[in-house]
Amino acid sequence: MGISRPFTIRTNALVQSLTNDARLVSSERKMADPTQVTLDAPLPASMVERVTPQHGATKLLDPTKIDIKYNAEPKDTSTYWNCIALLGGCYFSKERQYIYLRENSIELNVGLRNYCGDMFGCIAPDCVMVHYFDGKPLGEDGCGPCKNNPKIEVIDSSCYFCCVKCEGDKSVVVVPFETLPPCYCKPNRTNVWSSCCHLLGPVEGTPLVYQRYFVQPTNPEKFVTMAQQVMSSTQKMK
Repeated sequence: MGISRPFTIRTNALVQSLTNDARLVSSERKMADPTQVTLDAPLPASMVERVTPQHGATKLLDPTKIDIKYNAEPKDTSTYWNCIALLGGCYFSKERQYIYLRENSIELNVGLRNYCGDMFGCIAPDCVMVHYFDGKPLGEDGCGPCKNNPKIEVIDSSCYFCCVKCEGDKSVVVVPFETLPPCYCKPNRTNVWSSCCHLLGPVEGTPLVYQRYFVQPTNPEKFVTMAQQVMSSTQKMK
């Protein structure tokens, strides 16, 4: 049985219509803005233009990136500091806060924001700090008998009251030296006499002089353990 001529004409017309639609879509794609970035567009390739050698802890293992060893969950800012910030019309944004353990340093962002700035679209600048392993406060300082070897550790804010230990918070701190200057003969640690034999005072072994990080990880023990491992491996690579 043969195919009637009207059916053949309608079929040819349908094919021609689909061909024209395909050409129109292709033309629209070619006319699209080439500068427009789509969600599925690939990221540009990393590139290194620097030729000046980097020394010390600033030198990267891979010149195209900085490896983050531990992206810790930040702890909530204390009520005291929240009240201080509120007096100035500011607040601490946990969404902007972070503390990174990087391959060669510790980086943190305080995350201070301003209520008026948020209201009128004036974005407050970030307060970012980077402490390299070979610089202050983590690197060695001084010389000879006055040479200091700082270390990162967890401090326990617990204390004694009437021979009863009151549990406190734990924080990541940097202890700059183990003996106090200028004579370097007195330990930079508390002892049983510091609390009057547990009547009132801090627990034994707490450093007297230290530097506390403003942004604290929720798991200080894990952060310090990993930091000590990364710092040790970095020193071996020198």
